[in-house]
Amino acid sequence: MSTDKADQFAYILRVCGADLPEPEREYVFAKPRKWRFDFAWPEQRVAVEVNGGRYAFAGGRHSSEGDLEKMRKAAAMGWVVLPCSPQTLQERPGDVIDDVRQALRRIA
Repeated sequence: MSTDKADQFAYILRVCGADLPEPEREYVFAKPRKWRFDFAWPEQRVAVEVNGGRYAFAGGRHSSEGDLEKMRKAAAMGWVVLPCSPQTLQERPGDVIDDVRQALRRIA
């Protein structure tokens, strides 16, 4: 995730999700692969991935086999991963924060 997108989501969390616990950024969840989540609440196994950077005709950076493997492994390990786009963060940030709240409550 680019720093701009990470900073944007971090800001949205501070403003719209002040009631939420602070997430860990760039959290490594699978070793030795060193797969990372953009934002993670490890205790609850909830993560947010801000996808973007479409550069392939039929997909984007986050539709490769490696990314699918990462998401499959995360699910197998019990993680709830909430993917979102920079556009969603810009147009509907409350939706993302509400999803995080719901996931954290479900896990708690």
